[in-house]
Amino acid sequence: MRIQVVETLEEFGDLSEAWAGLVTRCASPSVFLTHEWYECWWEAFGRCHRPSVLCAWEGDTLVGAAALSTDSVHFRGLPVRRLAYPLNGVTGQAGFLAPSGRRDVFDALLGHIARTLKWQFLELRRMPCESEGWKWLLEDLPSVKLRVAVRPDHQVPIIEINGKWETFLASRSKTFRKTIRRRLARIESHTEPVRVVRLTTPADILAALPAMFQVSSHSWKAQQKQALSDQPRAREFYRLLSERMGPLGRTELWMEYIGAEPAAFEYHLRFAGVTYPIRADFDLRFADLSPGAHLEYEVLRQLYEDPAHEVREYNTCADGYAYERKWTDTIRPHGRAWLFKPTMYGRLLHLLSRARRPVILENRPPRSCRPPARVPDAVSAKE
Repeated sequence: MRIQVVETLEEFGDLSEAWAGLVTRCASPSVFLTHEWYECWWEAFGRCHRPSVLCAWEGDTLVGAAALSTDSVHFRGLPVRRLAYPLNGVTGQAGFLAPSGRRDVFDALLGHIARTLKWQFLELRRMPCESEGWKWLLEDLPSVKLRVAVRPDHQVPIIEINGKWETFLASRSKTFRKTIRRRLARIESHTEPVRVVRLTTPADILAALPAMFQVSSHSWKAQQKQALSDQPRAREFYRLLSERMGPLGRTELWMEYIGAEPAAFEYHLRFAGVTYPIRADFDLRFADLSPGAHLEYEVLRQLYEDPAHEVREYNTCADGYAYERKWTDTIRPHGRAWLFKPTMYGRLLHLLSRARRPVILENRPPRSCRPPARVPDAVSAKE
């Protein structure tokens, strides 16, 4: 097995076909592990994140990969060279890529990271705890002789799409169903018509992006400078996704209009029977109608009633968001691992990682690399 390290976007672009084949052979394929996702993310957000992509080859066949990036941050107040998954608030999942059961591929990738790559802090976040990769990581740690701190990460509500809509709705709490009926009554009695539009073609989605950005500019996030209108890189990211993933049938934009005004949206990515609403906002000017909550109701209803049954799971991409828990009892836990080399500096970092109260609030990149505002978590409040 040969390990290759790819450090430029040009080299990474050449891996498109081989990468696509590898993703289909993985035990838990996800849109967040696809070549198109990483390419769009690096182009939009990767100004200070240099690619360090490990590829495991057997002959001419790509049998494993780990998409990582290198940057300089402060950990607990100390400067470090970090190696991490390229992710931010829109990323729902991360991990190594290896065919199901190929523990040897995972071991080779992790061993190369531990012995060869130059880093001081290895941060592996948002790995599903039920995945083979997470289990193998925990089992491999003693053999690679790295110091580690393991923490829980996102706890993601998962809505399974199967059976009849009426049966699913009846399974929700009586109080929640009553709330839904009140919202529907307000919508039906409103003086202006309320309609939901589902856009699936790249041209239609690209044409509707300005309306999507307009909704975000009037959302509660605008008050915190987290609206898409405040984030040029995020706007570019959604344009890239629509252009690159749209032709593959992986993008959807759900819009709710009240009269002629866009009032709410959900931007979805779809892959392998799962839909991911990576961004959702609603216009506060229509808050009395709860357009975000009503739109999600309509999305779920239409997914359940779709005669093709193309979607089997609605992955909320949210971190334990209380509103989403009203829709489901299924939670998918994710884990986070901080790894440090067995050097004097690594031991100090490991010691600081175990502190009950952190020295600083978060790992901070250099000031020149900080975006104008933080990219918020995937799904916003819908109530």
